[in-house]
Amino acid sequence: MLEKKLVANLKASWKAGELGLATFSGTLNQKAKKINGTVDAAIAGQKIKSEVNVSRKKGKNIEVSGYLSEAMFDTAPVSRWLAGLWQDTFPFSFDGKLSCSGSWLYNTNVGFLGNLSGKCEKLHVVAMGLFIQLLELNNTWHYLNGTLSISDTGSKLLNFPAFLNGKVDSVFFENERKWELNFQCKNAEAASITEVLPWGLKYGLNLPQLKGEFDFNVSVIGKDPNTTLRISSQKLLSGNGSEFAEICGSVSWLYSEKQKHVEGIIDVENISGVPVFFTRFTPEFVLKDINKNFNKDLKLSYRLFGDPYAEASVEGAFTFSESSLSERIFLYGSFLAGEGNIMLESKDKKIAEARKVHIHDLLLLK
Repeated sequence: MLEKKLVANLKASWKAGELGLATFSGTLNQKAKKINGTVDAAIAGQKIKSEVNVSRKKGKNIEVSGYLSEAMFDTAPVSRWLAGLWQDTFPFSFDGKLSCSGSWLYNTNVGFLGNLSGKCEKLHVVAMGLFIQLLELNNTWHYLNGTLSISDTGSKLLNFPAFLNGKVDSVFFENERKWELNFQCKNAEAASITEVLPWGLKYGLNLPQLKGEFDFNVSVIGKDPNTTLRISSQKLLSGNGSEFAEICGSVSWLYSEKQKHVEGIIDVENISGVPVFFTRFTPEFVLKDINKNFNKDLKLSYRLFGDPYAEASVEGAFTFSESSLSERIFLYGSFLAGEGNIMLESKDKKIAEARKVHIHDLLLLK
């Protein structure tokens, strides 16, 4: 008898709880050194069914292949099971649907290969503890022989249209993995976003009133990889009541294993009254006097650069219409771990200073 029937049951547990069950039924062909059959599994409540073929190649090389009929995964129970593993470094949970189907192969010499595809439908990313739905991802994905490709079908960032596209080469090989992903959201309304923030977070951050639109972009590129977050706006109004200013420009944060860097080029103009941020300078009369004399012709331009977690610097100047270099009020300062002091200087003399200013306070004029 060349073939024998095989039946096997497997059970996986984690933290005294049942994580998954699997049943294999098939045949063993001893002469051909092959096993053919079907695996029915339930992992964290998700049912999976796949054909499985196991064969021995030359030497000790083992090859396992199969075909996965379309399976739909509910990510919520899996997220509840595993959130404890990552919540300290990645405080987010997930819910939504993820589908998968196609052929796959694992060879001890070449690793995992396959031709798999599926959809990501209303996959929500929720900030743990704050219960804010940050993202809704809707994408199609395709895995072909090491490369995972993603195409957007209508994602959202805090209910604003967003797009996630790109690919990851050699996704299962850490030393060869290469990222090329881009996430972007254009024309997000600042006022609408601050409205959905929890009361404690909004007032804990002491956010000013914000009006206007901004663009949000995250790119993950390279083998390290380099992750760049860029926020830009053509006109963002920041202030309270009759005291406000228009902010335009962009700020980029770069993160990688080798470096962390922030760079921003910002213009603050159409200044009305004395916005809250300017009252942090002492003596206060300096900024009040500047604004009283030059009113809406006053403009602040500055550049922010350096390591946001170590040492960053800011350089800039207050100018007004038809001002000469000698009439400018220069602004400069440095930040350690995101906090620092900012000085104002005129004709080579320090005339005012703001202490314990966070980078975010400068960017939002709060």
